[in-house]
Amino acid sequence: VMYTTFIFSFTELTTAIPHAGGPFAYASRALGPTGGFIAGFATLVEFVFAPPAIALAIGAYLNVQFPGVAPKLMAVGAYVVFMTLNIVGVRTAATFELIVTVLAIFELLVFMGVVAPGFSMANLVKGGWSGQDTFSVASIPGMFAAIPFAIWFFLAIEGVAMAAEEAKDPKRSIP
Repeated sequence: VMYTTFIFSFTELTTAIPHAGGPFAYASRALGPTGGFIAGFATLVEFVFAPPAIALAIGAYLNVQFPGVAPKLMAVGAYVVFMTLNIVGVRTAATFELIVTVLAIFELLVFMGVVAPGFSMANLVKGGWSGQDTFSVASIPGMFAAIPFAIWFFLAIEGVAMAAEEAKDPKRSIP
């Protein structure tokens, strides 16, 4: 719920202040130069650490598929591919992201179609709280373990604001 409302707020800010600085531009306008600096610095730290983390995750995933290749080598390869896409241009990077997203959605729909005949709601909810059918204190660590997935969702949505300055008519195309 928080990220869904965040999406709408962030999109509104993006169309009202179409600036590639994203959070820096919004915080500067609302909180002045100090607020802008803090938001800009936090965004900088995020974008310095996020790409290597994503590349390492891709490297680890590909290592499972291809155990003979070192995960760090795969990570460097992924990093170079994404860096090249961004250097070539925003349109190319956005097109690549759109194609990968459409393929992922298609894959999920195929997966859902394949497993649908064997689906059982009883199996889905059985042991849903850390192996138990009711909430207990043992479930809390699992909730904290899920936080990185929320962070990745945030990063995916936040990228929209960074592309606002590249759009010809952000008030029309960003939403």
